[in-house]
Amino acid sequence: PGPNPRIRRWIGDRLGGPPGGARHRRHRACLFSLGRIGDFVLTLGALRRLIRGFGPGDCVLVIPDSLAPLASREFPGLRTITLPADAPGLVREIIPIWWRDRRKFAGDRFEQCVCLSHQRGLYYELALSWIDAENDVRLMPETYPAVSSDGLCTELLAHWRLVETVLGHPVPREEILPGFTSLPNGDDGRLLIYPLSLETERTLPVATTTAVLRRWRECSRAPIVFGGRPADRGKLEHYAGAARLAGLADIQVEMPEGLDGLLRHVAQ
Repeated sequence: PGPNPRIRRWIGDRLGGPPGGARHRRHRACLFSLGRIGDFVLTLGALRRLIRGFGPGDCVLVIPDSLAPLASREFPGLRTITLPADAPGLVREIIPIWWRDRRKFAGDRFEQCVCLSHQRGLYYELALSWIDAENDVRLMPETYPAVSSDGLCTELLAHWRLVETVLGHPVPREEILPGFTSLPNGDDGRLLIYPLSLETERTLPVATTTAVLRRWRECSRAPIVFGGRPADRGKLEHYAGAARLAGLADIQVEMPEGLDGLLRHVAQ
């Protein structure tokens, strides 16, 4: 749970708002895409479509600092502003980020700020307030898709809805689908599952994952691959063992090395 409304207003009054100074750089769009690597991969198609619509020379991308190498490969030459991916604590994380990183937005004025981070806590809302923009375009809880449809998860549907709102015309769904341009995309016919997250609430429960895979196995015989970091071998083997005990065959565990290994794993 976040701070109560009174504390939130107090924090916003003191830590919110763009940095001072003249705005000597003007751009059409600031594309805000903070989150983990999985979140960023899901935005690739939407970002590519927005950048094409605004023009790469008129866009600035706000991303986690850990994903700057991936962004520079997928969007070469595009200016980026980097921030930490998350900041759960006010005193230990948010205030130091405000002190250190808010100044990165000094001197910039945007026609639009487009937020592709749809699940926003206090830190994301504060970071968005540091962007000096004439118009702010974001989905609110009441406009976020309630259920998946057309073969797309709710997050991709949200990106699709946002892109069409920003551009003002229909966009083919294929343009929103995530895909790499810096890596060869393939389809090796396997189901790839990365069940673990640095955040406990985003880690897939073993029992639920096994139950879903039993249902999925009713319509597909494709191999199932649990992926993760080499340090997570024990946890991944627990998922694989539970699946095998449930009678599922052709279960594998694969642990690519580093960011490049992860991206190639997903791309194939």
